[in-house]
Amino acid sequence: MLSKGNFRIWLTKYFKTCPKSGRIVALKDPKQIHFLLFPVIGLAALIWFLVRTLPKASRAAYPCQRIALSVGLSFLAYLSGVIASVTIFKNLKKWINTFSKPLGTTLLAIFVLFIGTITALTVESYLTDQKPVYADWNPSDNPNTPIGEAKGKFPGRVTWAYNPLATEETVIGNWWQKGNTNQLVVDSMIKDSLLALTGTKTTDEAWASIFHFFNQSHNRGDIGYTPGEKIAIKINTVNTYNQRKNNNYIDIDGESLLALVTTLVGFGVEERDITIYDGGVGSIGDYVVNPVHDVYPDIIFQSITPWGPVKAVQWVNEGIVYSDGVVVTNADTRRVAKVVWDADYLINFALLKKHEHETAVTLTGKNHYGSIKNCRDVHYGINDYINGMGTYNNLVDLAGHEKIGAKTMLYIIDGLWASPGVLDAPVKWSSFGNDWPSSIFMSQDFVAIDSVGLDFLNAEFELWDNGDNYLHEAALADNPPSGTIYDPEDDGTPLKSLGVHEHWNNSTDKEYSRNLGTGEGIELVKVVNSIENKGEMGDVNIDGNINVVDSLIIAQHYVAIPVENFHSEYADVNEDLAINIIDSLLIAQLYVGIIESFKE
Repeated sequence: MLSKGNFRIWLTKYFKTCPKSGRIVALKDPKQIHFLLFPVIGLAALIWFLVRTLPKASRAAYPCQRIALSVGLSFLAYLSGVIASVTIFKNLKKWINTFSKPLGTTLLAIFVLFIGTITALTVESYLTDQKPVYADWNPSDNPNTPIGEAKGKFPGRVTWAYNPLATEETVIGNWWQKGNTNQLVVDSMIKDSLLALTGTKTTDEAWASIFHFFNQSHNRGDIGYTPGEKIAIKINTVNTYNQRKNNNYIDIDGESLLALVTTLVGFGVEERDITIYDGGVGSIGDYVVNPVHDVYPDIIFQSITPWGPVKAVQWVNEGIVYSDGVVVTNADTRRVAKVVWDADYLINFALLKKHEHETAVTLTGKNHYGSIKNCRDVHYGINDYINGMGTYNNLVDLAGHEKIGAKTMLYIIDGLWASPGVLDAPVKWSSFGNDWPSSIFMSQDFVAIDSVGLDFLNAEFELWDNGDNYLHEAALADNPPSGTIYDPEDDGTPLKSLGVHEHWNNSTDKEYSRNLGTGEGIELVKVVNSIENKGEMGDVNIDGNINVVDSLIIAQHYVAIPVENFHSEYADVNEDLAINIIDSLLIAQLYVGIIESFKE
């Protein structure tokens, strides 16, 4: 045991002390400072950790505090070892000395090996326990128990368009390259989703409905879109680092973006009034820009890494105040993209993506990390697997800020190609029959669409703990479980509920409370036209028509000329188990009216 006398002996060994008072005067040997440095730093780190985290436990998730804790725990382990070893080895030495020297040495070696093994296993067990547990995570709330206030023309409505024909089963090259996604099918999915979301019959009526609802709900009056108003579209291209995308990691799908802007321009929005941006890491690749500019050359693109037609994002200083009261020293965390700050309307176009660290998923909520200049230093605010349920989450601040998320008139999740992680390529999903998810989701309710996206991801992958904490906080933003007063503008007006949250009944039926008629939560609307469109025999390019184009495509295929948008499952029109020139001629005959059907 470390007695007062032993402590004094230890002091006089390393320090010069006053003979009368016993106070330390100086080091006996300055070289010994290296020996003393570790316990001094260890004790300081432990004290700093306690001072910082006792008033606010969530600070334990900060990177600097995790390092301080590691150093402090190492110091405690060191101190405990020193104290224990003084007693243990003192008695051990007496016991070993009762044996002969060879036997005593052997026993000492065995003892040291035993202690070392136990220590190694203990440390490994501790480190393993610090990792998040995913496999057994289940939401803390029961299925079909909605919280919050549903938003939208049809409150809580989320549309789900699924069509396996949108994606090629066998990818050629990288997923994002031309020919792997069927533009015509995606066009139909976007159109059908807009109609199902708004209950209208044309895309023009759908957009008119969306603009009117947004303006009414934001106290702008019963008005629609006014020419000259600016629309920002926030996309996710975090894995594209320059002009040419050089990896297979997930990013926005160019075909779905083109389909969306086609409906906007068709509605009457001028190209120059549309800006597509991502202010996060990287750039917007030419695989996205070129197809859009080929049709709509005046649409504006902005990223943090500009090139050619992609301009640099500009920033508004001190644009956001985080409601936990922590003022991060990096001012870039408070800088907001000027394009969204100045916009009249926002479309949040996110991805269906699991997040393999910090938070569980990347959907429309985390998409706004690309609306601030530097999100790295605020990641502590989304570490829900560490912070736990009922804790502050800064995605709520971003989603509710009047100059950022509150401008959103439409939320979209691109799930045509979806990935199990941030730095991952898309994968085929077992829950979609071992095929690509080939899905597009839409809503006017931020919380509802992210709740649906979370359920789809949780059914397919193992998610980090507490993945829906931010949805609980957002749904109950006026009185959140954490007790946080969410006021990202710092104007004294706290946020109200940002939408409705609930989990579906099960992954097979995928029904929410409004589907079941049991509550005022989410309504998941399956877009029937997109789901049931399996194509028609002879329509090999899936454009809804059987004509000479289909005939020529089969002829090209027959003579081994590469062709885009060729769906071979609809090419063998005479069912002779071969695709050849006869099939091409039969389609041509049907088109000009020589035959009435492919069957005799």
